[in-house]
Amino acid sequence: MTQGGPEPPYPLVKENSFEKWIREFRIYDKTEYEKVIKPETKPESGEIKMGEVVRLVSELTKGDAIIVTDVGQNQMFAARYYKFSNPNSLVTSGGMEQWIRPSGSCGR
Repeated sequence: MTQGGPEPPYPLVKENSFEKWIREFRIYDKTEYEKVIKPETKPESGEIKMGEVVRLVSELTKGDAIIVTDVGQNQMFAARYYKFSNPNSLVTSGGMEQWIRPSGSCGR
């Protein structure tokens, strides 16, 4: 019993194992890498891709850069493919430009 109060409800909380979910996730993770990430970051032919550029910048900076993006796909590619070494190293609006407009513009 705690000081002046009832026992915490921890005995009612059952420990759960996520081994099955983790096994399934690893299958999907491998499939995503082969079908999406690898072709985007290490294309074998064709034009240069945005994922490839982000991967190269990440490798050249060893993940030790502050990345600043505009709104749109580029922020998604930076967040997905840049291998950050430090926390708080991605500066992005998160799409807030769409909400912060001069008075009266109403997005037109």
